[in-house]
Amino acid sequence: AVVSTQSTGKDLLMVEVPLRISIKVGGTVILSVKMELKTKGSVTIDGAHLSGAVDSITHTTTVATTLIGAVSDSKANSVMDSVLKKTIIPDLNAELKAGITLP
Repeated sequence: AVVSTQSTGKDLLMVEVPLRISIKVGGTVILSVKMELKTKGSVTIDGAHLSGAVDSITHTTTVATTLIGAVSDSKANSVMDSVLKKTIIPDLNAELKAGITLP
């Protein structure tokens, strides 16, 4: 993972990470995808409280293996776009907004 910060009036956090996601049915991997994920967000420290938000997530998803027939990379990208926008980003932002108290 690559993490960098940049100051532009607020602290900007950028994270790049490779992922491999596998879907199993009955213990057998039926679909595996590789994902290059780049995340940009902001971080705020107010006293001892750390909070933030994800501003954007971009990704490239490629199919690594499949036992369910042909699955195109474009279809895998489309599905991951939907999952990120409708589930992961809102849930992550809710957690980041609440933040944590630093010791």
